[in-house]
Amino acid sequence: MEFTKIEEELLGTVFMLTKRGEKVTAELLEKIKDKNPKENLDWQPAIKSLSERGLLLEEDGIYSLSEEAKTMAAKIIKERMEKGFSEGLVKLEKSEIYGTFCERLYGRNLSQLNMTPMNQLDKLLEILNLDENSHVLDLACGIGKITEYISDTTKAKVTGVDFAAPAIQRAQERNKDKKDRINFVVGNMNNLQFEENSFDAIIAIDTVYFVHDLEELIGKLKEITKNGGQMGIFYDEMMKPEEDKEILKADNTKLAKALKKHNLDYQAYDYTEEEKSFWKEQLQLAEEMKDKFEAAGDTKTYESRIGESKHILTYVNEDRISRHLYIVRVEK
Repeated sequence: MEFTKIEEELLGTVFMLTKRGEKVTAELLEKIKDKNPKENLDWQPAIKSLSERGLLLEEDGIYSLSEEAKTMAAKIIKERMEKGFSEGLVKLEKSEIYGTFCERLYGRNLSQLNMTPMNQLDKLLEILNLDENSHVLDLACGIGKITEYISDTTKAKVTGVDFAAPAIQRAQERNKDKKDRINFVVGNMNNLQFEENSFDAIIAIDTVYFVHDLEELIGKLKEITKNGGQMGIFYDEMMKPEEDKEILKADNTKLAKALKKHNLDYQAYDYTEEEKSFWKEQLQLAEEMKDKFEAAGDTKTYESRIGESKHILTYVNEDRISRHLYIVRVEK
């Protein structure tokens, strides 16, 4: 079934809003339209056409999607995300201004899009104690500069995996002279294709939030880690206002529960206070560099950093966030 651009936008918007538990009304859609004047979001023709096809449902002024439409919307979002993310990663790696931004925020330009400054990354590598005999998986590696840093620093053999094919291709090109210890493959966290007992260590830097089933992923990671191996997972827990703050504690997060489900022992390092400072620093730095981003013709990156920071700071300001590094020991 084919859709116009505005129909795709409406399907995706209703899908995501409903998934977040919001009631999608005509008023809410108008507010979204008013906030995005450049997008020219004229919802009415799309509402009419999708309703006529039985894809958009309306009851008591609240819109929802049919089961068929939900499947289509999820596919549209996935394809857009993969395309946009891939193109964005490659663009950011080549961006001089974003490189400066990363150096100042994280301490080094590794084209980061995570919440892990260099002191935290280096602490992880110190704890894992990798060497030239270690086989490591970098989960959801993006453009692969962190993967490269891990191998360059430890001399370990590192495989980076990510669903963003253009980013993986770029990483392969950049490391063509290091094939003896650095490898990149296209893959999806929801369906990892590695043999059992493949890795001495698995590193996941702010990535496991995006998997469909966290418990299932942890089970797969345990399976592909060698007996006696390790996992190093950076993880933020963000709670809803109505939830109990106990879930922010290291032993009560969703990740901790998934690890316990698979009988995995771990040690957690608390970086919550650093995390709170990080988002304030990112917002301040982005505002400071606004003119430079605009001069480079990259207001989109500036706006995304600002938007993300302000969103997360609502959690920070209400003390609804925690951050931990989980070091997991795999015993089979």
